[in-house]
Amino acid sequence: MKKQFSALLCMAVSAAALSGCAGYGSEGIIIKDKPHSGTAATDLRLFGYKVGTPSLLAIENTFVAFLKEHSGLNVIYEGIIEDEYYPAFEKRSETGNLSDAFMINTEIYRTLRKDNKLADLSDAVDLNSFTKTVKDQIVGEDGRAYFIPGAVSGYSMYVNYDLLSRENIAVPTNLSEFTEACRYFVSKNVIPVIINNDNALMTLIQSKGLYSVYQSADVNGKIASFNDNPYLAYEYICEGIDLVSDMVDGGFVAMKEGLETKQSSEEIDLFVKGDRPFMIASSLISGQVKERFFAENNSFNYGIHPYPILSDGSVLAIDLDTCIAVNAEGANLASAKKLVSFMSKPSHIYDYSESQSSFMPLADCKKPSDAALAPSYDHYVSGKIVVQYDYRLTIEELDELVYDCGAMLVCGESKEAVKEYLEAGLIERGGRKI
Repeated sequence: MKKQFSALLCMAVSAAALSGCAGYGSEGIIIKDKPHSGTAATDLRLFGYKVGTPSLLAIENTFVAFLKEHSGLNVIYEGIIEDEYYPAFEKRSETGNLSDAFMINTEIYRTLRKDNKLADLSDAVDLNSFTKTVKDQIVGEDGRAYFIPGAVSGYSMYVNYDLLSRENIAVPTNLSEFTEACRYFVSKNVIPVIINNDNALMTLIQSKGLYSVYQSADVNGKIASFNDNPYLAYEYICEGIDLVSDMVDGGFVAMKEGLETKQSSEEIDLFVKGDRPFMIASSLISGQVKERFFAENNSFNYGIHPYPILSDGSVLAIDLDTCIAVNAEGANLASAKKLVSFMSKPSHIYDYSESQSSFMPLADCKKPSDAALAPSYDHYVSGKIVVQYDYRLTIEELDELVYDCGAMLVCGESKEAVKEYLEAGLIERGGRKI
């Protein structure tokens, strides 16, 4: 369905703005310059999706610092609502109007890599500064890097500490404890786990099913085998289907929520009421949860935990966030690479990660100031993770296939029927039974 584009969110920063004035509008930030020479400045454009005010300010601060060292440039950030960003990007790409730099996802990455439209950033960024997991994502099979992430978010389980304490229940740390806690609340006529209609069940399925893959000695080899024969992923994903099927059958989640609850808005509405113990959601919304507490003058203690879905522990699902690439065919290629290089400095990555309630993608990863992230941070730095939207996976629309499996389960389909659907989907994508 074709969507209407939103009004552009623009932030323009120019070198002499350091002594100029800043104006704050309802849609963004504009810092204006008093021209100091007759030479026109070069416009350097970054196109992305709209971010929250804290993240926008972090971007602004980075641009201002960049222009202290690079005169003769205007840096312009254009951001639109995320759901509308990708259709807009596709249109720009098709018409040859890509910006100097832009945000990408896995689909854009694969398409532009194939068309040789992404600039090699290997000479602009210190690749060894990133964690091994992140480096494996951003470095292609040719040994080159074509994007950098601004942060790493976690798909996690929000836990209402106060409610668990009142019921004398410990925070679950494995599948047995999680099941026992959920059964207790079901016995009290409470649906324990809040889910959204976007990616909650998908991340649970992938985290349960693919954990052993990401803990193997040769993760890249496993991923390559899936790319060669998608059917090899079948048994792994089925483990996750079994997990979610048990949650649905046990009454741990609500069908209506799985079909209708909007991510980053309605799920928060449900959680801040304080009468349910768990919510499956991204760490990115932690700041919004706190804002709601402040707005309603009501709060409770909560933490953001890895999924307690393993027999002997928990797993954190992670996603590379705000991934920025450079247009290989852009008129300002050298300057764009300098900007991305500057944005990859640890101090700027830390500020941006902080603004997103996320983790740093760097090996020297500072602990987030958001105390709610502490339980997930320990899993992140220890590598007890599964990567969502893996840039190495080339199976066409695998995430959509797994999403469909979760949606089918919450709609009441049997796990046998869902596994048949999965099998057919993998074969359709080139999978071969062995």
